[in-house]
Amino acid sequence: MDDSTTAKLALVISVAVALWELVKYLLEGGRVRVRMNPALVDDYRIRRSTRSWPNLKAAVVKEGGWYMEAVEVEIENISRSAVTLSDVNLDFGRSGRFRLGHHSIGPAPMKFGQGSTDSTVRLEPFDRVTYVFDAWSAIDAARESRTNLGMRPLRRMRASVRVAGKRWRTRSPWRKSWRILEGRRSFMDQDPPVHMVAFQSIMRWLGDRDEGTVDSRTISVALDIGKMYPVSGAAPTKEQIAELLAKHTSSQSRAKEKDVQDRYAAFRIAIDLQRCYPSSQSLSASAASTSPAPLGGADETS
Repeated sequence: MDDSTTAKLALVISVAVALWELVKYLLEGGRVRVRMNPALVDDYRIRRSTRSWPNLKAAVVKEGGWYMEAVEVEIENISRSAVTLSDVNLDFGRSGRFRLGHHSIGPAPMKFGQGSTDSTVRLEPFDRVTYVFDAWSAIDAARESRTNLGMRPLRRMRASVRVAGKRWRTRSPWRKSWRILEGRRSFMDQDPPVHMVAFQSIMRWLGDRDEGTVDSRTISVALDIGKMYPVSGAAPTKEQIAELLAKHTSSQSRAKEKDVQDRYAAFRIAIDLQRCYPSSQSLSASAASTSPAPLGGADETS
């Protein structure tokens, strides 16, 4: 065997050893797979689809009922060692064309189905955990923040998680990200009617996320809003919504703390409902054009 052949053989062996060490490092290090599943939550269960929103839309048309759109983030440990997870967020891409950081928001998780509410989770090999988030509350916050800071509009949404020992966050695949259409408030074919938006908003601001329960007045108040305030007229004010909440609250369960919570919830519900009323949107736009924009909140970049 001549010297040139020996040198080539040594090069092949060294490359093979380096590749094997790289494979061992990838297999032994903490690795997770992140996936987003479309989901609908109501007052007692969660309906999910591992494929697409049209599947859930067909279920809604067939079964009916009340629902709120949610995202179920599924995280699976695909490595051969235990990993520690934290900081599960919804990722909205880069903050700008020339900015390297990602714009992400971490909404409070909801305990529906098998959803976890723990801030830190330890996963054994091939184990998994799920988090259920109110997707549109995070999208609304991201839209407002980007508008105030002059960023480009939202386009897509992914999920991300921080794995202990890793420098970079792990995100769900970009090719499976969800597209966010400008001005829309639903991942389905069309936006929900006003009574469904009212149900979703009441569920958002008065539901117990830690227990996965819904306020008993949710459906009654949502039905009243749909009947009393059609979209052809003016949107209900926070005072009118507070009166409806008080109307459907039994006197025995009234408490000062509940009144304060109801007033704040009525304020937030009124803001959510304004997007359903064209007259309210035009008034908000004219007011925004004649007044200085409020300061935006802080964005997380990673």
